[in-house]
Amino acid sequence: YKFNQNNAVSRTLADMVRILREHGLGKDTTSLDAFYASIRNQVGSITTTTGRQKLIKDIYNRFFAVAFPKTTERLGIVYTPVECVDFILHSVESLMQKEFGRSLSDENVHILDPFVGTGTFITRLLQSGIIQDKDIKRKYLHEIHCNEIVLLAYYVADVNIETVFHSIAPQNEYINYDNICLTDTFEMYERGQLTIEEYFKGNTEQIERQRKAPIQVIIGNPPYSVGQKSGNDNNQNLKYDKLDARIAETYVAGSTSTLRNSLYDSYIRAFRWASDRIASNPNGGVIGFITNGGWLEGNAAAGMRRSLVNEFDSIYVLDLRGDQRTQGEMSRKEGGKIFGSGSRAKVCMTFLVRKPVCQRMKECRIYYTAVDDYMTREDKLKYLINHQSLNSKALMWKQLTPDEHGDWLNKRVGGDYDTYPRMGDKKDKCGGTNKIFCDNYSTGLMTSRDAWCYNFSLSSLKRNITKCIKFYNQQRIDIAEHRIDDLDRDPTKISWTRGLEGFLKRNLEISLDSGYFVPSIYRPFLKSNCYQSKLLNEIPGLWTKLYPFVLIHQQSDKIHEINKVICLSGSSGKKDFACLMVDNIPCRDMIEKCQCFPLYVYNSDEKPQTQEQRSLFDDAASPRECEVAYSRTFGITDWILNRTQKQYGRSDITKEDIFYYVYGILHCPSYREKYQNDFKKALPRIPFVERYEDFIAFMKAGRELGDLHCDYESCPMNTTAQIVEDGSQDYTIDKLRPVGKGNFSELKYNGHITIKNIPPEAHEYIVNGRSPLGWIIDQYQVSIDKDSGIKNDPNDWCREHNNPRYILELILRVIEVSVRTVRIVKGLPKVKV
Repeated sequence: YKFNQNNAVSRTLADMVRILREHGLGKDTTSLDAFYASIRNQVGSITTTTGRQKLIKDIYNRFFAVAFPKTTERLGIVYTPVECVDFILHSVESLMQKEFGRSLSDENVHILDPFVGTGTFITRLLQSGIIQDKDIKRKYLHEIHCNEIVLLAYYVADVNIETVFHSIAPQNEYINYDNICLTDTFEMYERGQLTIEEYFKGNTEQIERQRKAPIQVIIGNPPYSVGQKSGNDNNQNLKYDKLDARIAETYVAGSTSTLRNSLYDSYIRAFRWASDRIASNPNGGVIGFITNGGWLEGNAAAGMRRSLVNEFDSIYVLDLRGDQRTQGEMSRKEGGKIFGSGSRAKVCMTFLVRKPVCQRMKECRIYYTAVDDYMTREDKLKYLINHQSLNSKALMWKQLTPDEHGDWLNKRVGGDYDTYPRMGDKKDKCGGTNKIFCDNYSTGLMTSRDAWCYNFSLSSLKRNITKCIKFYNQQRIDIAEHRIDDLDRDPTKISWTRGLEGFLKRNLEISLDSGYFVPSIYRPFLKSNCYQSKLLNEIPGLWTKLYPFVLIHQQSDKIHEINKVICLSGSSGKKDFACLMVDNIPCRDMIEKCQCFPLYVYNSDEKPQTQEQRSLFDDAASPRECEVAYSRTFGITDWILNRTQKQYGRSDITKEDIFYYVYGILHCPSYREKYQNDFKKALPRIPFVERYEDFIAFMKAGRELGDLHCDYESCPMNTTAQIVEDGSQDYTIDKLRPVGKGNFSELKYNGHITIKNIPPEAHEYIVNGRSPLGWIIDQYQVSIDKDSGIKNDPNDWCREHNNPRYILELILRVIEVSVRTVRIVKGLPKVKV
């Protein structure tokens, strides 16, 4: 009640609510009476301040996730465990004493939590014992600042802070906390005059006081959202012109990556903002954050790491790991998620020290340590309790030295590797020198609306696309004729993306014949129907050059003859390096951040055709059905052909030989193990073995592997595995169920069929984090997309291809593919790479 009477924001809103109640607001809130009554009962039954705080935070977290899921996602709202908060606070105190000879308790040491949430950092600071009794009132009134943009969190935080203060420092009269601002921390530094001044005058005055305060310590858990997942959410991150410009001139300018959107993630913005805020204080200061840990190793974040080294004198990173975007053994090693279900990303604590201007050091010292493999969430929290702060003598800090690429961890091998020819390099505009593939390699097909553009059922796919296009065109007309002001974002009608909204703004009509229905490799060894379209695929890539629409349409029974592509993991991937050759258009996620290198590139000639001008795949006597003729060239550069022929003294080596050699060497175990860190930073460089005989061996193995992986549907079925049927001849599936974990030897196909004696080799061949059998189990199940409601049933593929046993046979075929792949790889030459 004291909060309601004294808080500037609460008083203003109370006046608004009073006016609304006079106009009947009570009728709309009666349904909440029982909810509020239950909270009063729960709070009333708890006698300790800590217990009340915990209850309020639990209610806040659960309520917010349900009531405002989009805000929760956009702002990255998660509750920071107290163990993490305490470790950060005591670590910052330790650094202040070590680097500045001061304490957080000292006068004129101003502390800011710019993303206060429910107030945990500040309440724990008041309770920690770091602030001495004689200083606590001064700190509370003048030197501890915080911001919050979400009104509910702002209320909870203020009540928490005021309650804790009065419980540990009882006063003769109630003293409200005036240093919390209802504001967007990033926005408050974007412009001079705040537009809400006339409505929240007291809050605006607090913001101006904070702006002028000599902030020396910044602590907290920044928001982590990189942006909305779908245009239907209409939930984009806000833009900050000044802050984003600072990111562009520092973090982005220092990065060589072409994909830099992640550098505008909210938590990266927080680092940039906090760095500038501390730099504005000539006395320097300390930053203590707990954040997503992707910046530690991400290729795009190299510029950020370089900037941190230039701007700070000491950096400490405690890696709490927990990256659950990995798979298999790697995921198990990462251990528990420190935020529970709040985040699947790696988490780390980062402490940045900037000395006073006159004491800046020539070189920044970087210290790193990480929790052990396989630690559970509870183990990690106990770890923080046991060590208390980064000053713990038991912590094994390792000093890191950045390399020329801006890498701190998992550095590239370099050396001879840097002299090997590159797979490809589109940034090099000097032609085909020192690279194997021409610049027509492509990312996998990225639709950004997979539920609409992919389906096991061709008839369902056609209905979905027709519905989507029809709705888009109606929205286009309604907007153009001013019948509606904004888009209908109902996800059951369409999936909006930036590209599609751009077409609508240009009043561009979309027709069904603007694309083609084609087979696509959606995941490793999993084929699906796809709608390939420059308009409905967000990033269509260069697939019109690699798999032209017209040729696919004409040669549907010979599509495997049109092209073959080697698909690789892109840089900055979470999973181990993977490669797979396919002869259909691959999805962008078929392999993580998929980059695809073609055997052939097609060029079109749209002039009127004569009988003599035929497609490459026309029979001599067949009539032309197409007005476009295609010529094709190899995707391999002339430079690498000449170099290879010269190296081995053999003019009979062809570009096709080089294509298959590359696929063979990419499977070489010693090569993949030695350069795995390099693969995560950039596209692979390919060594060419010394002896011609070894070149031929890798080339033949690559051809054998390529044929096996492309023609997996016609691979003989494995004879070691046994099918046990009850005679019902029911081959429909709902979800495949392995018996046991890990390298299981038995698989429940359905209630009538079991596959037994699955050989161990079926689990040895891993591509993109799973074995081929693992991908079949993961993908071949009936699913309903939660947003669009679209059903995807693998049994439809069997029905439309008149083969009810297709999936059952496919399982035995991919088992055999795995067995043969393992055998071929083990037979590769033992060469030095």
